[in-house]
Amino acid sequence: DYFKGSVQVTLTASDSVSGLGSTSYKIDNGNQMAYLGSPFTVAGNGAHTVSFWSRDAAGNTATPTTITINIDSTVPVTQLTLAGTQGNGGWYINEAQVTLSATDTPSGVENTFYTIDGGSQQTYSAPFSISDSGFHTIIYWSVDRAGNTESQRSTLIKVDSVAPSSQAQASSTWSFDVWYQSPAQVYIYASDSAAGVANTYYTIDGGPTQTYTTAFNITTGGVHVVNYWSVDQAGNTETQKSLTVRVDSAAPTTQITTAGTGANGWYQGPVQVGLTATDPEVGVNVTMYRVDGGLTMVYGGTPFTVSGEGQHTVLFWSNDKLNHTEAQNSATIRIDSTLPTVQNSFSGPVGGNGYYKGPVQFTMTGTDNLSGLANIYYRINGGAALVYSSPFTIGVDGDHSVDYWGVDVAGNVSGVGTALVKIDMSAPLTQATGSGTAGTNGWYRSAVQVSLAAADNLSGVQTTFYKVDGGTLKTYTAAFSVSGNGSHIVNFWSVDRATNTETMGSLAVNIDSNLPGVTCNVSPSSAAKNSNPVTITVTGRATDTVSGVPITGGATFSVVDEYGVTQPTGPITLQSNGDYSFTLTLPATKNVGDSSHVYTITVRGTDRAGNTNTASDTLKIN
Repeated sequence: DYFKGSVQVTLTASDSVSGLGSTSYKIDNGNQMAYLGSPFTVAGNGAHTVSFWSRDAAGNTATPTTITINIDSTVPVTQLTLAGTQGNGGWYINEAQVTLSATDTPSGVENTFYTIDGGSQQTYSAPFSISDSGFHTIIYWSVDRAGNTESQRSTLIKVDSVAPSSQAQASSTWSFDVWYQSPAQVYIYASDSAAGVANTYYTIDGGPTQTYTTAFNITTGGVHVVNYWSVDQAGNTETQKSLTVRVDSAAPTTQITTAGTGANGWYQGPVQVGLTATDPEVGVNVTMYRVDGGLTMVYGGTPFTVSGEGQHTVLFWSNDKLNHTEAQNSATIRIDSTLPTVQNSFSGPVGGNGYYKGPVQFTMTGTDNLSGLANIYYRINGGAALVYSSPFTIGVDGDHSVDYWGVDVAGNVSGVGTALVKIDMSAPLTQATGSGTAGTNGWYRSAVQVSLAAADNLSGVQTTFYKVDGGTLKTYTAAFSVSGNGSHIVNFWSVDRATNTETMGSLAVNIDSNLPGVTCNVSPSSAAKNSNPVTITVTGRATDTVSGVPITGGATFSVVDEYGVTQPTGPITLQSNGDYSFTLTLPATKNVGDSSHVYTITVRGTDRAGNTNTASDTLKIN
């Protein structure tokens, strides 16, 4: 048992024999004190011991008696601690767990009590949770074993376990179905039953997060997604919600297509015109058009026709279901169904019989009164088509065809014209040949028949001319004869049908029908028989007044020995005037019984034409 304050201790002693002498005591084994009959005080929290005893008058001392006095004058102290997920501003955002911890010295805590929101008193035994959203007041206190009761304590607990709730809606001046005319206004409303809404946030099409303060506008056309959510004062965050806002901010777009045959923005005939309108937002309501300032027509989806040569203007536009009207578009359609015309002229040196004797230059011009001339084309002799840009020249012999035509900007192709040109820039070629008794070294030994053969692979040979030794000009018709010893020059040339004249050619005709003159003299002409050989000198001349006898190789000698013993031969070198002289050594022998032994020396002369003559003389051995 405990006392809640200071304790008055009274001691009572008695002795029935000698009588009481004195009474003593000690507190907490302290100093011995004499008890004088008045109560003494034991104070201070804790367990105290009081030992006491008495002595009688005879001196007998009683055994000390000890008692324990427990004092607790202090109330217990209770601490409240909270556990749970804390949000902002002291709020718990799921549940708050309450733990009460009480301490007391020295008697110890007997019980801890609490009430929730003024409810019934409850004895604390273990932590408890508060999960209901709102403000909650916990009153708590403890009582110790001495009966000291703690003054009640109070704690305010704020719990908000529910996120706020937001709603969004859009509006506009005009709307159609689920579409709003730009700008569309978006409103967001948020509420929270406990801590209250702290902020509302939103994003547009996944963009940056923005804090909602007042209605905002979406002006850009298209389908937009607004994500929004709120956060309460406790920090609870709402799951994002989304609002789809379809905004129509622009008029439709109309595209024009044209179909027809043509090129470079021009057509060669009627044009089919199609219109295609698109509006990615609310959708197209109607498409209209007007041709060359005429009546406004509603386009029904089927292409319409624009025809007639010239330039046409098509205006077209559309509006959508929220009455956005597109600005008028304009397209120009140009039609040219007339073929271009091309003219060709050519020039060059004119020959005969329709031939040109030199390069021919071609010049082409074209006209087109609507789309204009794009190009003139030509091809030569069926070759590849070429674009005409400036006059061109054909400078090759032969018959040529030049095809030409024009194409205008619209792609119209004119008919093909053809120019035929014959070119012969080459003179004929004449070959001269001679025939007769052929000599040597280009000489003939008789009259010579001269034949002229002319050829021209293009226009053909018209006339062949010749003259002999610069004489009278003659027209060649058949082979002719050139006669008379000496060197003759036959000049010749031909003219073709295009009047090309060949450079004059020449043929040298050398005729030598005379034999050369040859003499031979042997000195001495006789000699007596002797065992020693005899030396003779052979002299003479070999000459020719036409082709001439060559100094070297023009004369030879030979010796005929009637015995057949020695018959030398060899060349003779002539002097410039044709004279010659040489020596021979021959045996001076004679057979027994013969009157003489004869050597015949023959000199042969040959002129350049191959004519040959001989002369002989003898040496007699007597």
